[in-house]
Amino acid sequence: TVRLTVGDKALTENVEVALDPALEFSRADLESQLTASLRVRDLVSTLHVAIQTLDGLEQQTENLQETIRLSLADVPEELTAALDGLLDKINEHRKTVVRRETPTYGTATKLLGKLRGWSRGIDSANAAPTKYQLEYVDKLQAEHGVAIGETNRIVREEVPAVNEILKRHNLPTLLASEVTSP
Repeated sequence: TVRLTVGDKALTENVEVALDPALEFSRADLESQLTASLRVRDLVSTLHVAIQTLDGLEQQTENLQETIRLSLADVPEELTAALDGLLDKINEHRKTVVRRETPTYGTATKLLGKLRGWSRGIDSANAAPTKYQLEYVDKLQAEHGVAIGETNRIVREEVPAVNEILKRHNLPTLLASEVTSP
């Protein structure tokens, strides 16, 4: 229903939204495209949460390093090693998920770029995704599972280990939550 109001006059009409009749695109094709698009969108969204988790941990760790540097005359080696080690693990993992540096010819597209590109490819066609497109989405979903698994491993194993060291030195701990996959 569409309603148009001008001054004190209002017009209401029922409308039907339909596909362009010039397109040979069935309802089943449209539903298949929508399902694939939503699937890729969910993978991208979850990956963004994982990236935000990594970024948050990195920021907390760097802030803590600065606080320690300013407040302790003699920083214990185990503390420096633990915080530096966590930052190294975060940055190594991030390299598999998202490319931060300026891309150059021959630089591999990381998972986030692949998912975004594939989303555009599925959305822009006036057809259902092909069998091969769906198989590639399955492959990307498997990569996604590995990436989310590693983010969660860092949160579940690395962060508590660093937090134990921080507690021994009466310092604030790091906070992070695991990422839930779609």
